[in-house]
Amino acid sequence: MSANRVMSIMQDVAVFVTVVETGSFTSAAQKLGSTPSAVSRQVSRLEDALKVRLLERSTRSLRLNATGEKVFAHCKSVLDSAQDVLDIADEAHGEPHGRLKIGVPKAYCAQVLRHAVPPFLNRYPDVEVQLVVTDRTLDPHYDDVDAVVTITDTPIEGLVAAKLGVVKAVLCASPTYIARNGKPRHPSELAHFDCLSLGETVTDNIWTFHRGDETVTVETNGRYIVNHTEIRMDAVCNHFGIGIFPDFTVNTQLRKGTVVTVLDDWAIEGRYQGRVNLQYPRSRHVSPKLRAFVDFASNFLDGDLQGSGYGYGG
Repeated sequence: MSANRVMSIMQDVAVFVTVVETGSFTSAAQKLGSTPSAVSRQVSRLEDALKVRLLERSTRSLRLNATGEKVFAHCKSVLDSAQDVLDIADEAHGEPHGRLKIGVPKAYCAQVLRHAVPPFLNRYPDVEVQLVVTDRTLDPHYDDVDAVVTITDTPIEGLVAAKLGVVKAVLCASPTYIARNGKPRHPSELAHFDCLSLGETVTDNIWTFHRGDETVTVETNGRYIVNHTEIRMDAVCNHFGIGIFPDFTVNTQLRKGTVVTVLDDWAIEGRYQGRVNLQYPRSRHVSPKLRAFVDFASNFLDGDLQGSGYGYGG
């Protein structure tokens, strides 16, 4: 294949890879800022240039055929190599520069990570930061972000996971609620208290606790069910019962005495807790802007904000 022929298909190669990775012409168009019909035409143009069919199309789905799988693997490798070239160029530039796009869960961004961004921007004046705030789990391979923050002890496979800290789940109630109803001394007693669950799954009201070798599972009940942290905290502060929260969301209330912890000597199972990771694709060349943010955020969240309610080293 001549150089001119290679050059003529490169844009279509990038579009083809995006279609496969996102799973549809529509999703690829949204990521590329194009239209589904334009994306479809580019894939068809690539098939015409290669004189092979790559995708089996139906009204409901797309799938790679055997030839398409082989072509996709090589196309993906070509694009990964192109990204390496860009990263090498960034390294040669020296100082971190350019836009860094990071996906972050809503509560963690609002109450923790946003405090690290202004000082980072002050230190690196040639870097721009764009935060994509969403509770949907993003993937840098598919969602047009450089990195994502995940809160889990099982990070996304295939991505580097730089540790920013640890989030623990804590059980909280208002002092007034405790004064009226008493304080549970054992997880099994929660069955007799008002408990606020998320309501996201049918088992959200079933809470499991661990202490040493002991495990206790209890079915809880309560009149207030809500999957929004701030609203759930408002309900607890208004004495509607006992709720589970990520520790970073309740530090201010604990310091003020608005809420108190319950069953401190027990560990609670649940989502939205565990290791805090900044995850990004594996590459031989990590861009200076991303490397700078990883180092800065790790140190800042583990050090500068310790004692102020935002440091979560562990």
